[in-house]
Amino acid sequence: MSVLITNETIKEVFHIAQSLARENHNSHYGASHLLQALLHNDFGLKDFLVNLDKDPGYIHEWAEVRIEEIPKTAHRSDDVSKDDKINLILDEADDIRLKLGLDEITPLCLLAAI
Repeated sequence: MSVLITNETIKEVFHIAQSLARENHNSHYGASHLLQALLHNDFGLKDFLVNLDKDPGYIHEWAEVRIEEIPKTAHRSDDVSKDDKINLILDEADDIRLKLGLDEITPLCLLAAI
């Protein structure tokens, strides 16, 4: 199953993830890029994590280490594709959305799916 993303916030998360991959000279973006994108101030998950006694800085660093492990391309490419796990993450986020009774996938659904 392929989930169609119509939510503008989630589109922005994916845009940031692609930008992170591009900045790191990665040919594709994956879960670690999405995780860092979700920690962007615009999505409000940092405060949510702090309220759960989780350290957003640690999570960001964890994702950064994973991003550094991804092979680099010789040159920065504007054509950054998603890796094979992104559709699995979206399917899981959609299942979480349904369980929560939400109309759209939210950043929290994506975080839980990752």
